[in-house]
Amino acid sequence: MKKNLLSLSLSQSMRSVAVSLLSLFSVIYIFRRIFELTNDTSRSLIGVFVFTLVLYCFKLVGTSTAENFALKYGLKKQIFLGHLLTGLALILFAASQSNLLFLWLAEISWGLAIGFFWYGRHGMMVKIGEAGKFGQATGTSSFIENTFLLGAPFLGGVIVSFWGYTALFVFSLVFVFLAFLVLAPLEE
Repeated sequence: MKKNLLSLSLSQSMRSVAVSLLSLFSVIYIFRRIFELTNDTSRSLIGVFVFTLVLYCFKLVGTSTAENFALKYGLKKQIFLGHLLTGLALILFAASQSNLLFLWLAEISWGLAIGFFWYGRHGMMVKIGEAGKFGQATGTSSFIENTFLLGAPFLGGVIVSFWGYTALFVFSLVFVFLAFLVLAPLEE
């Protein structure tokens, strides 16, 4: 695997750990936060549904604007923007413990992050990969990512059980930072 592809795969894997921790536990966190305020199970379930719906709407917005952004600024900057928005979403999740408004801003940031990151990642994979070996590069990248993800559910459960959701968000933010560092040497 070429050095550039390895950097891209490691960056994706680090981001995937952060997002996996967030994805697995965010629904429970959102439900609990809304339930703490309303003491109503139905409202909490509706809140989780609305959160997910808005998240996917902004994912579509991010994906649809990603092409123009990539043409103007490049794919690497687009991946960095996806990482930055993921980091912002994690910070907003942590801030939502004191004010629920931040949770609704987190869903917007997270949705945009998904659209920008994945468009940039796939575009970069095609651009720097060897001709006729896209499947091999994707398979190797997926192997690296899945290796990183094997312990994420257990790790997340331990973190939430012992230190709470703030620690989970901070730990995820560390992985987003590592994803930035690994991607930095990648050529545009």
